[in-house]
Amino acid sequence: MIFLSEKFPINPLTQKVKIEGEFKGLNDKDTNFYFGIACYNMDKIISSHDVMRISSTAKVLHLIKDGTSAYKRLLVTCEETEDKTLNWNINNNVTRGYDYEYNLGIYFDGNINKHRSGNHSKEINYRGIRETDNHSILLNIEIPEDVRNKIIEGTTKVIRHTASTTYLYSAANNCKLTSNWIKKSGEISGMANLGSRDDNKFWLDTNSFKVFILANYNKSTE
Repeated sequence: MIFLSEKFPINPLTQKVKIEGEFKGLNDKDTNFYFGIACYNMDKIISSHDVMRISSTAKVLHLIKDGTSAYKRLLVTCEETEDKTLNWNINNNVTRGYDYEYNLGIYFDGNINKHRSGNHSKEINYRGIRETDNHSILLNIEIPEDVRNKIIEGTTKVIRHTASTTYLYSAANNCKLTSNWIKKSGEISGMANLGSRDDNKFWLDTNSFKVFILANYNKSTE
């Protein structure tokens, strides 16, 4: 991946961006490439894990030690279901013993309506969730002490994150190049809703961006 620019400041609510370039393959061989932007909040790139959510939200009521006296279980309540039960339906019957696809986002101040960054949230990485029942979440790893110290019982909320593609392929997405020059362009405006992805909208809370190409993905380009 090659970044073609330094970070440009942007206000997605009032500004839009158009990127454009001409490309061709070398040696009469077909090749594929990507052309788009990376979104940033201050100096941190915004990843798909920071903004993609998939599940109802649960409020943390208590931290519970398991049989080894390690803090691995969260007692929770779900305000989004009628009976307040958690509906994530993860169980340890899976051979691998963890929920591979999803990370656990922990929002200390209870505000999940912004991208995950800074001191207000923490993510327990994939393979972290072992099982859930109606009112608790069991992790494969102990919740680190620095995270436990920031959890506010009755306020802190948790939700599952999921990964999509971090980079936005706004002008070319797996585009095939030949020996002839072609022009590719794309316009980016507005912000995607929390939990959704759109190659032509900035990630939530974007305030700057870089332009990139992923060239020579299979072969050669110039």
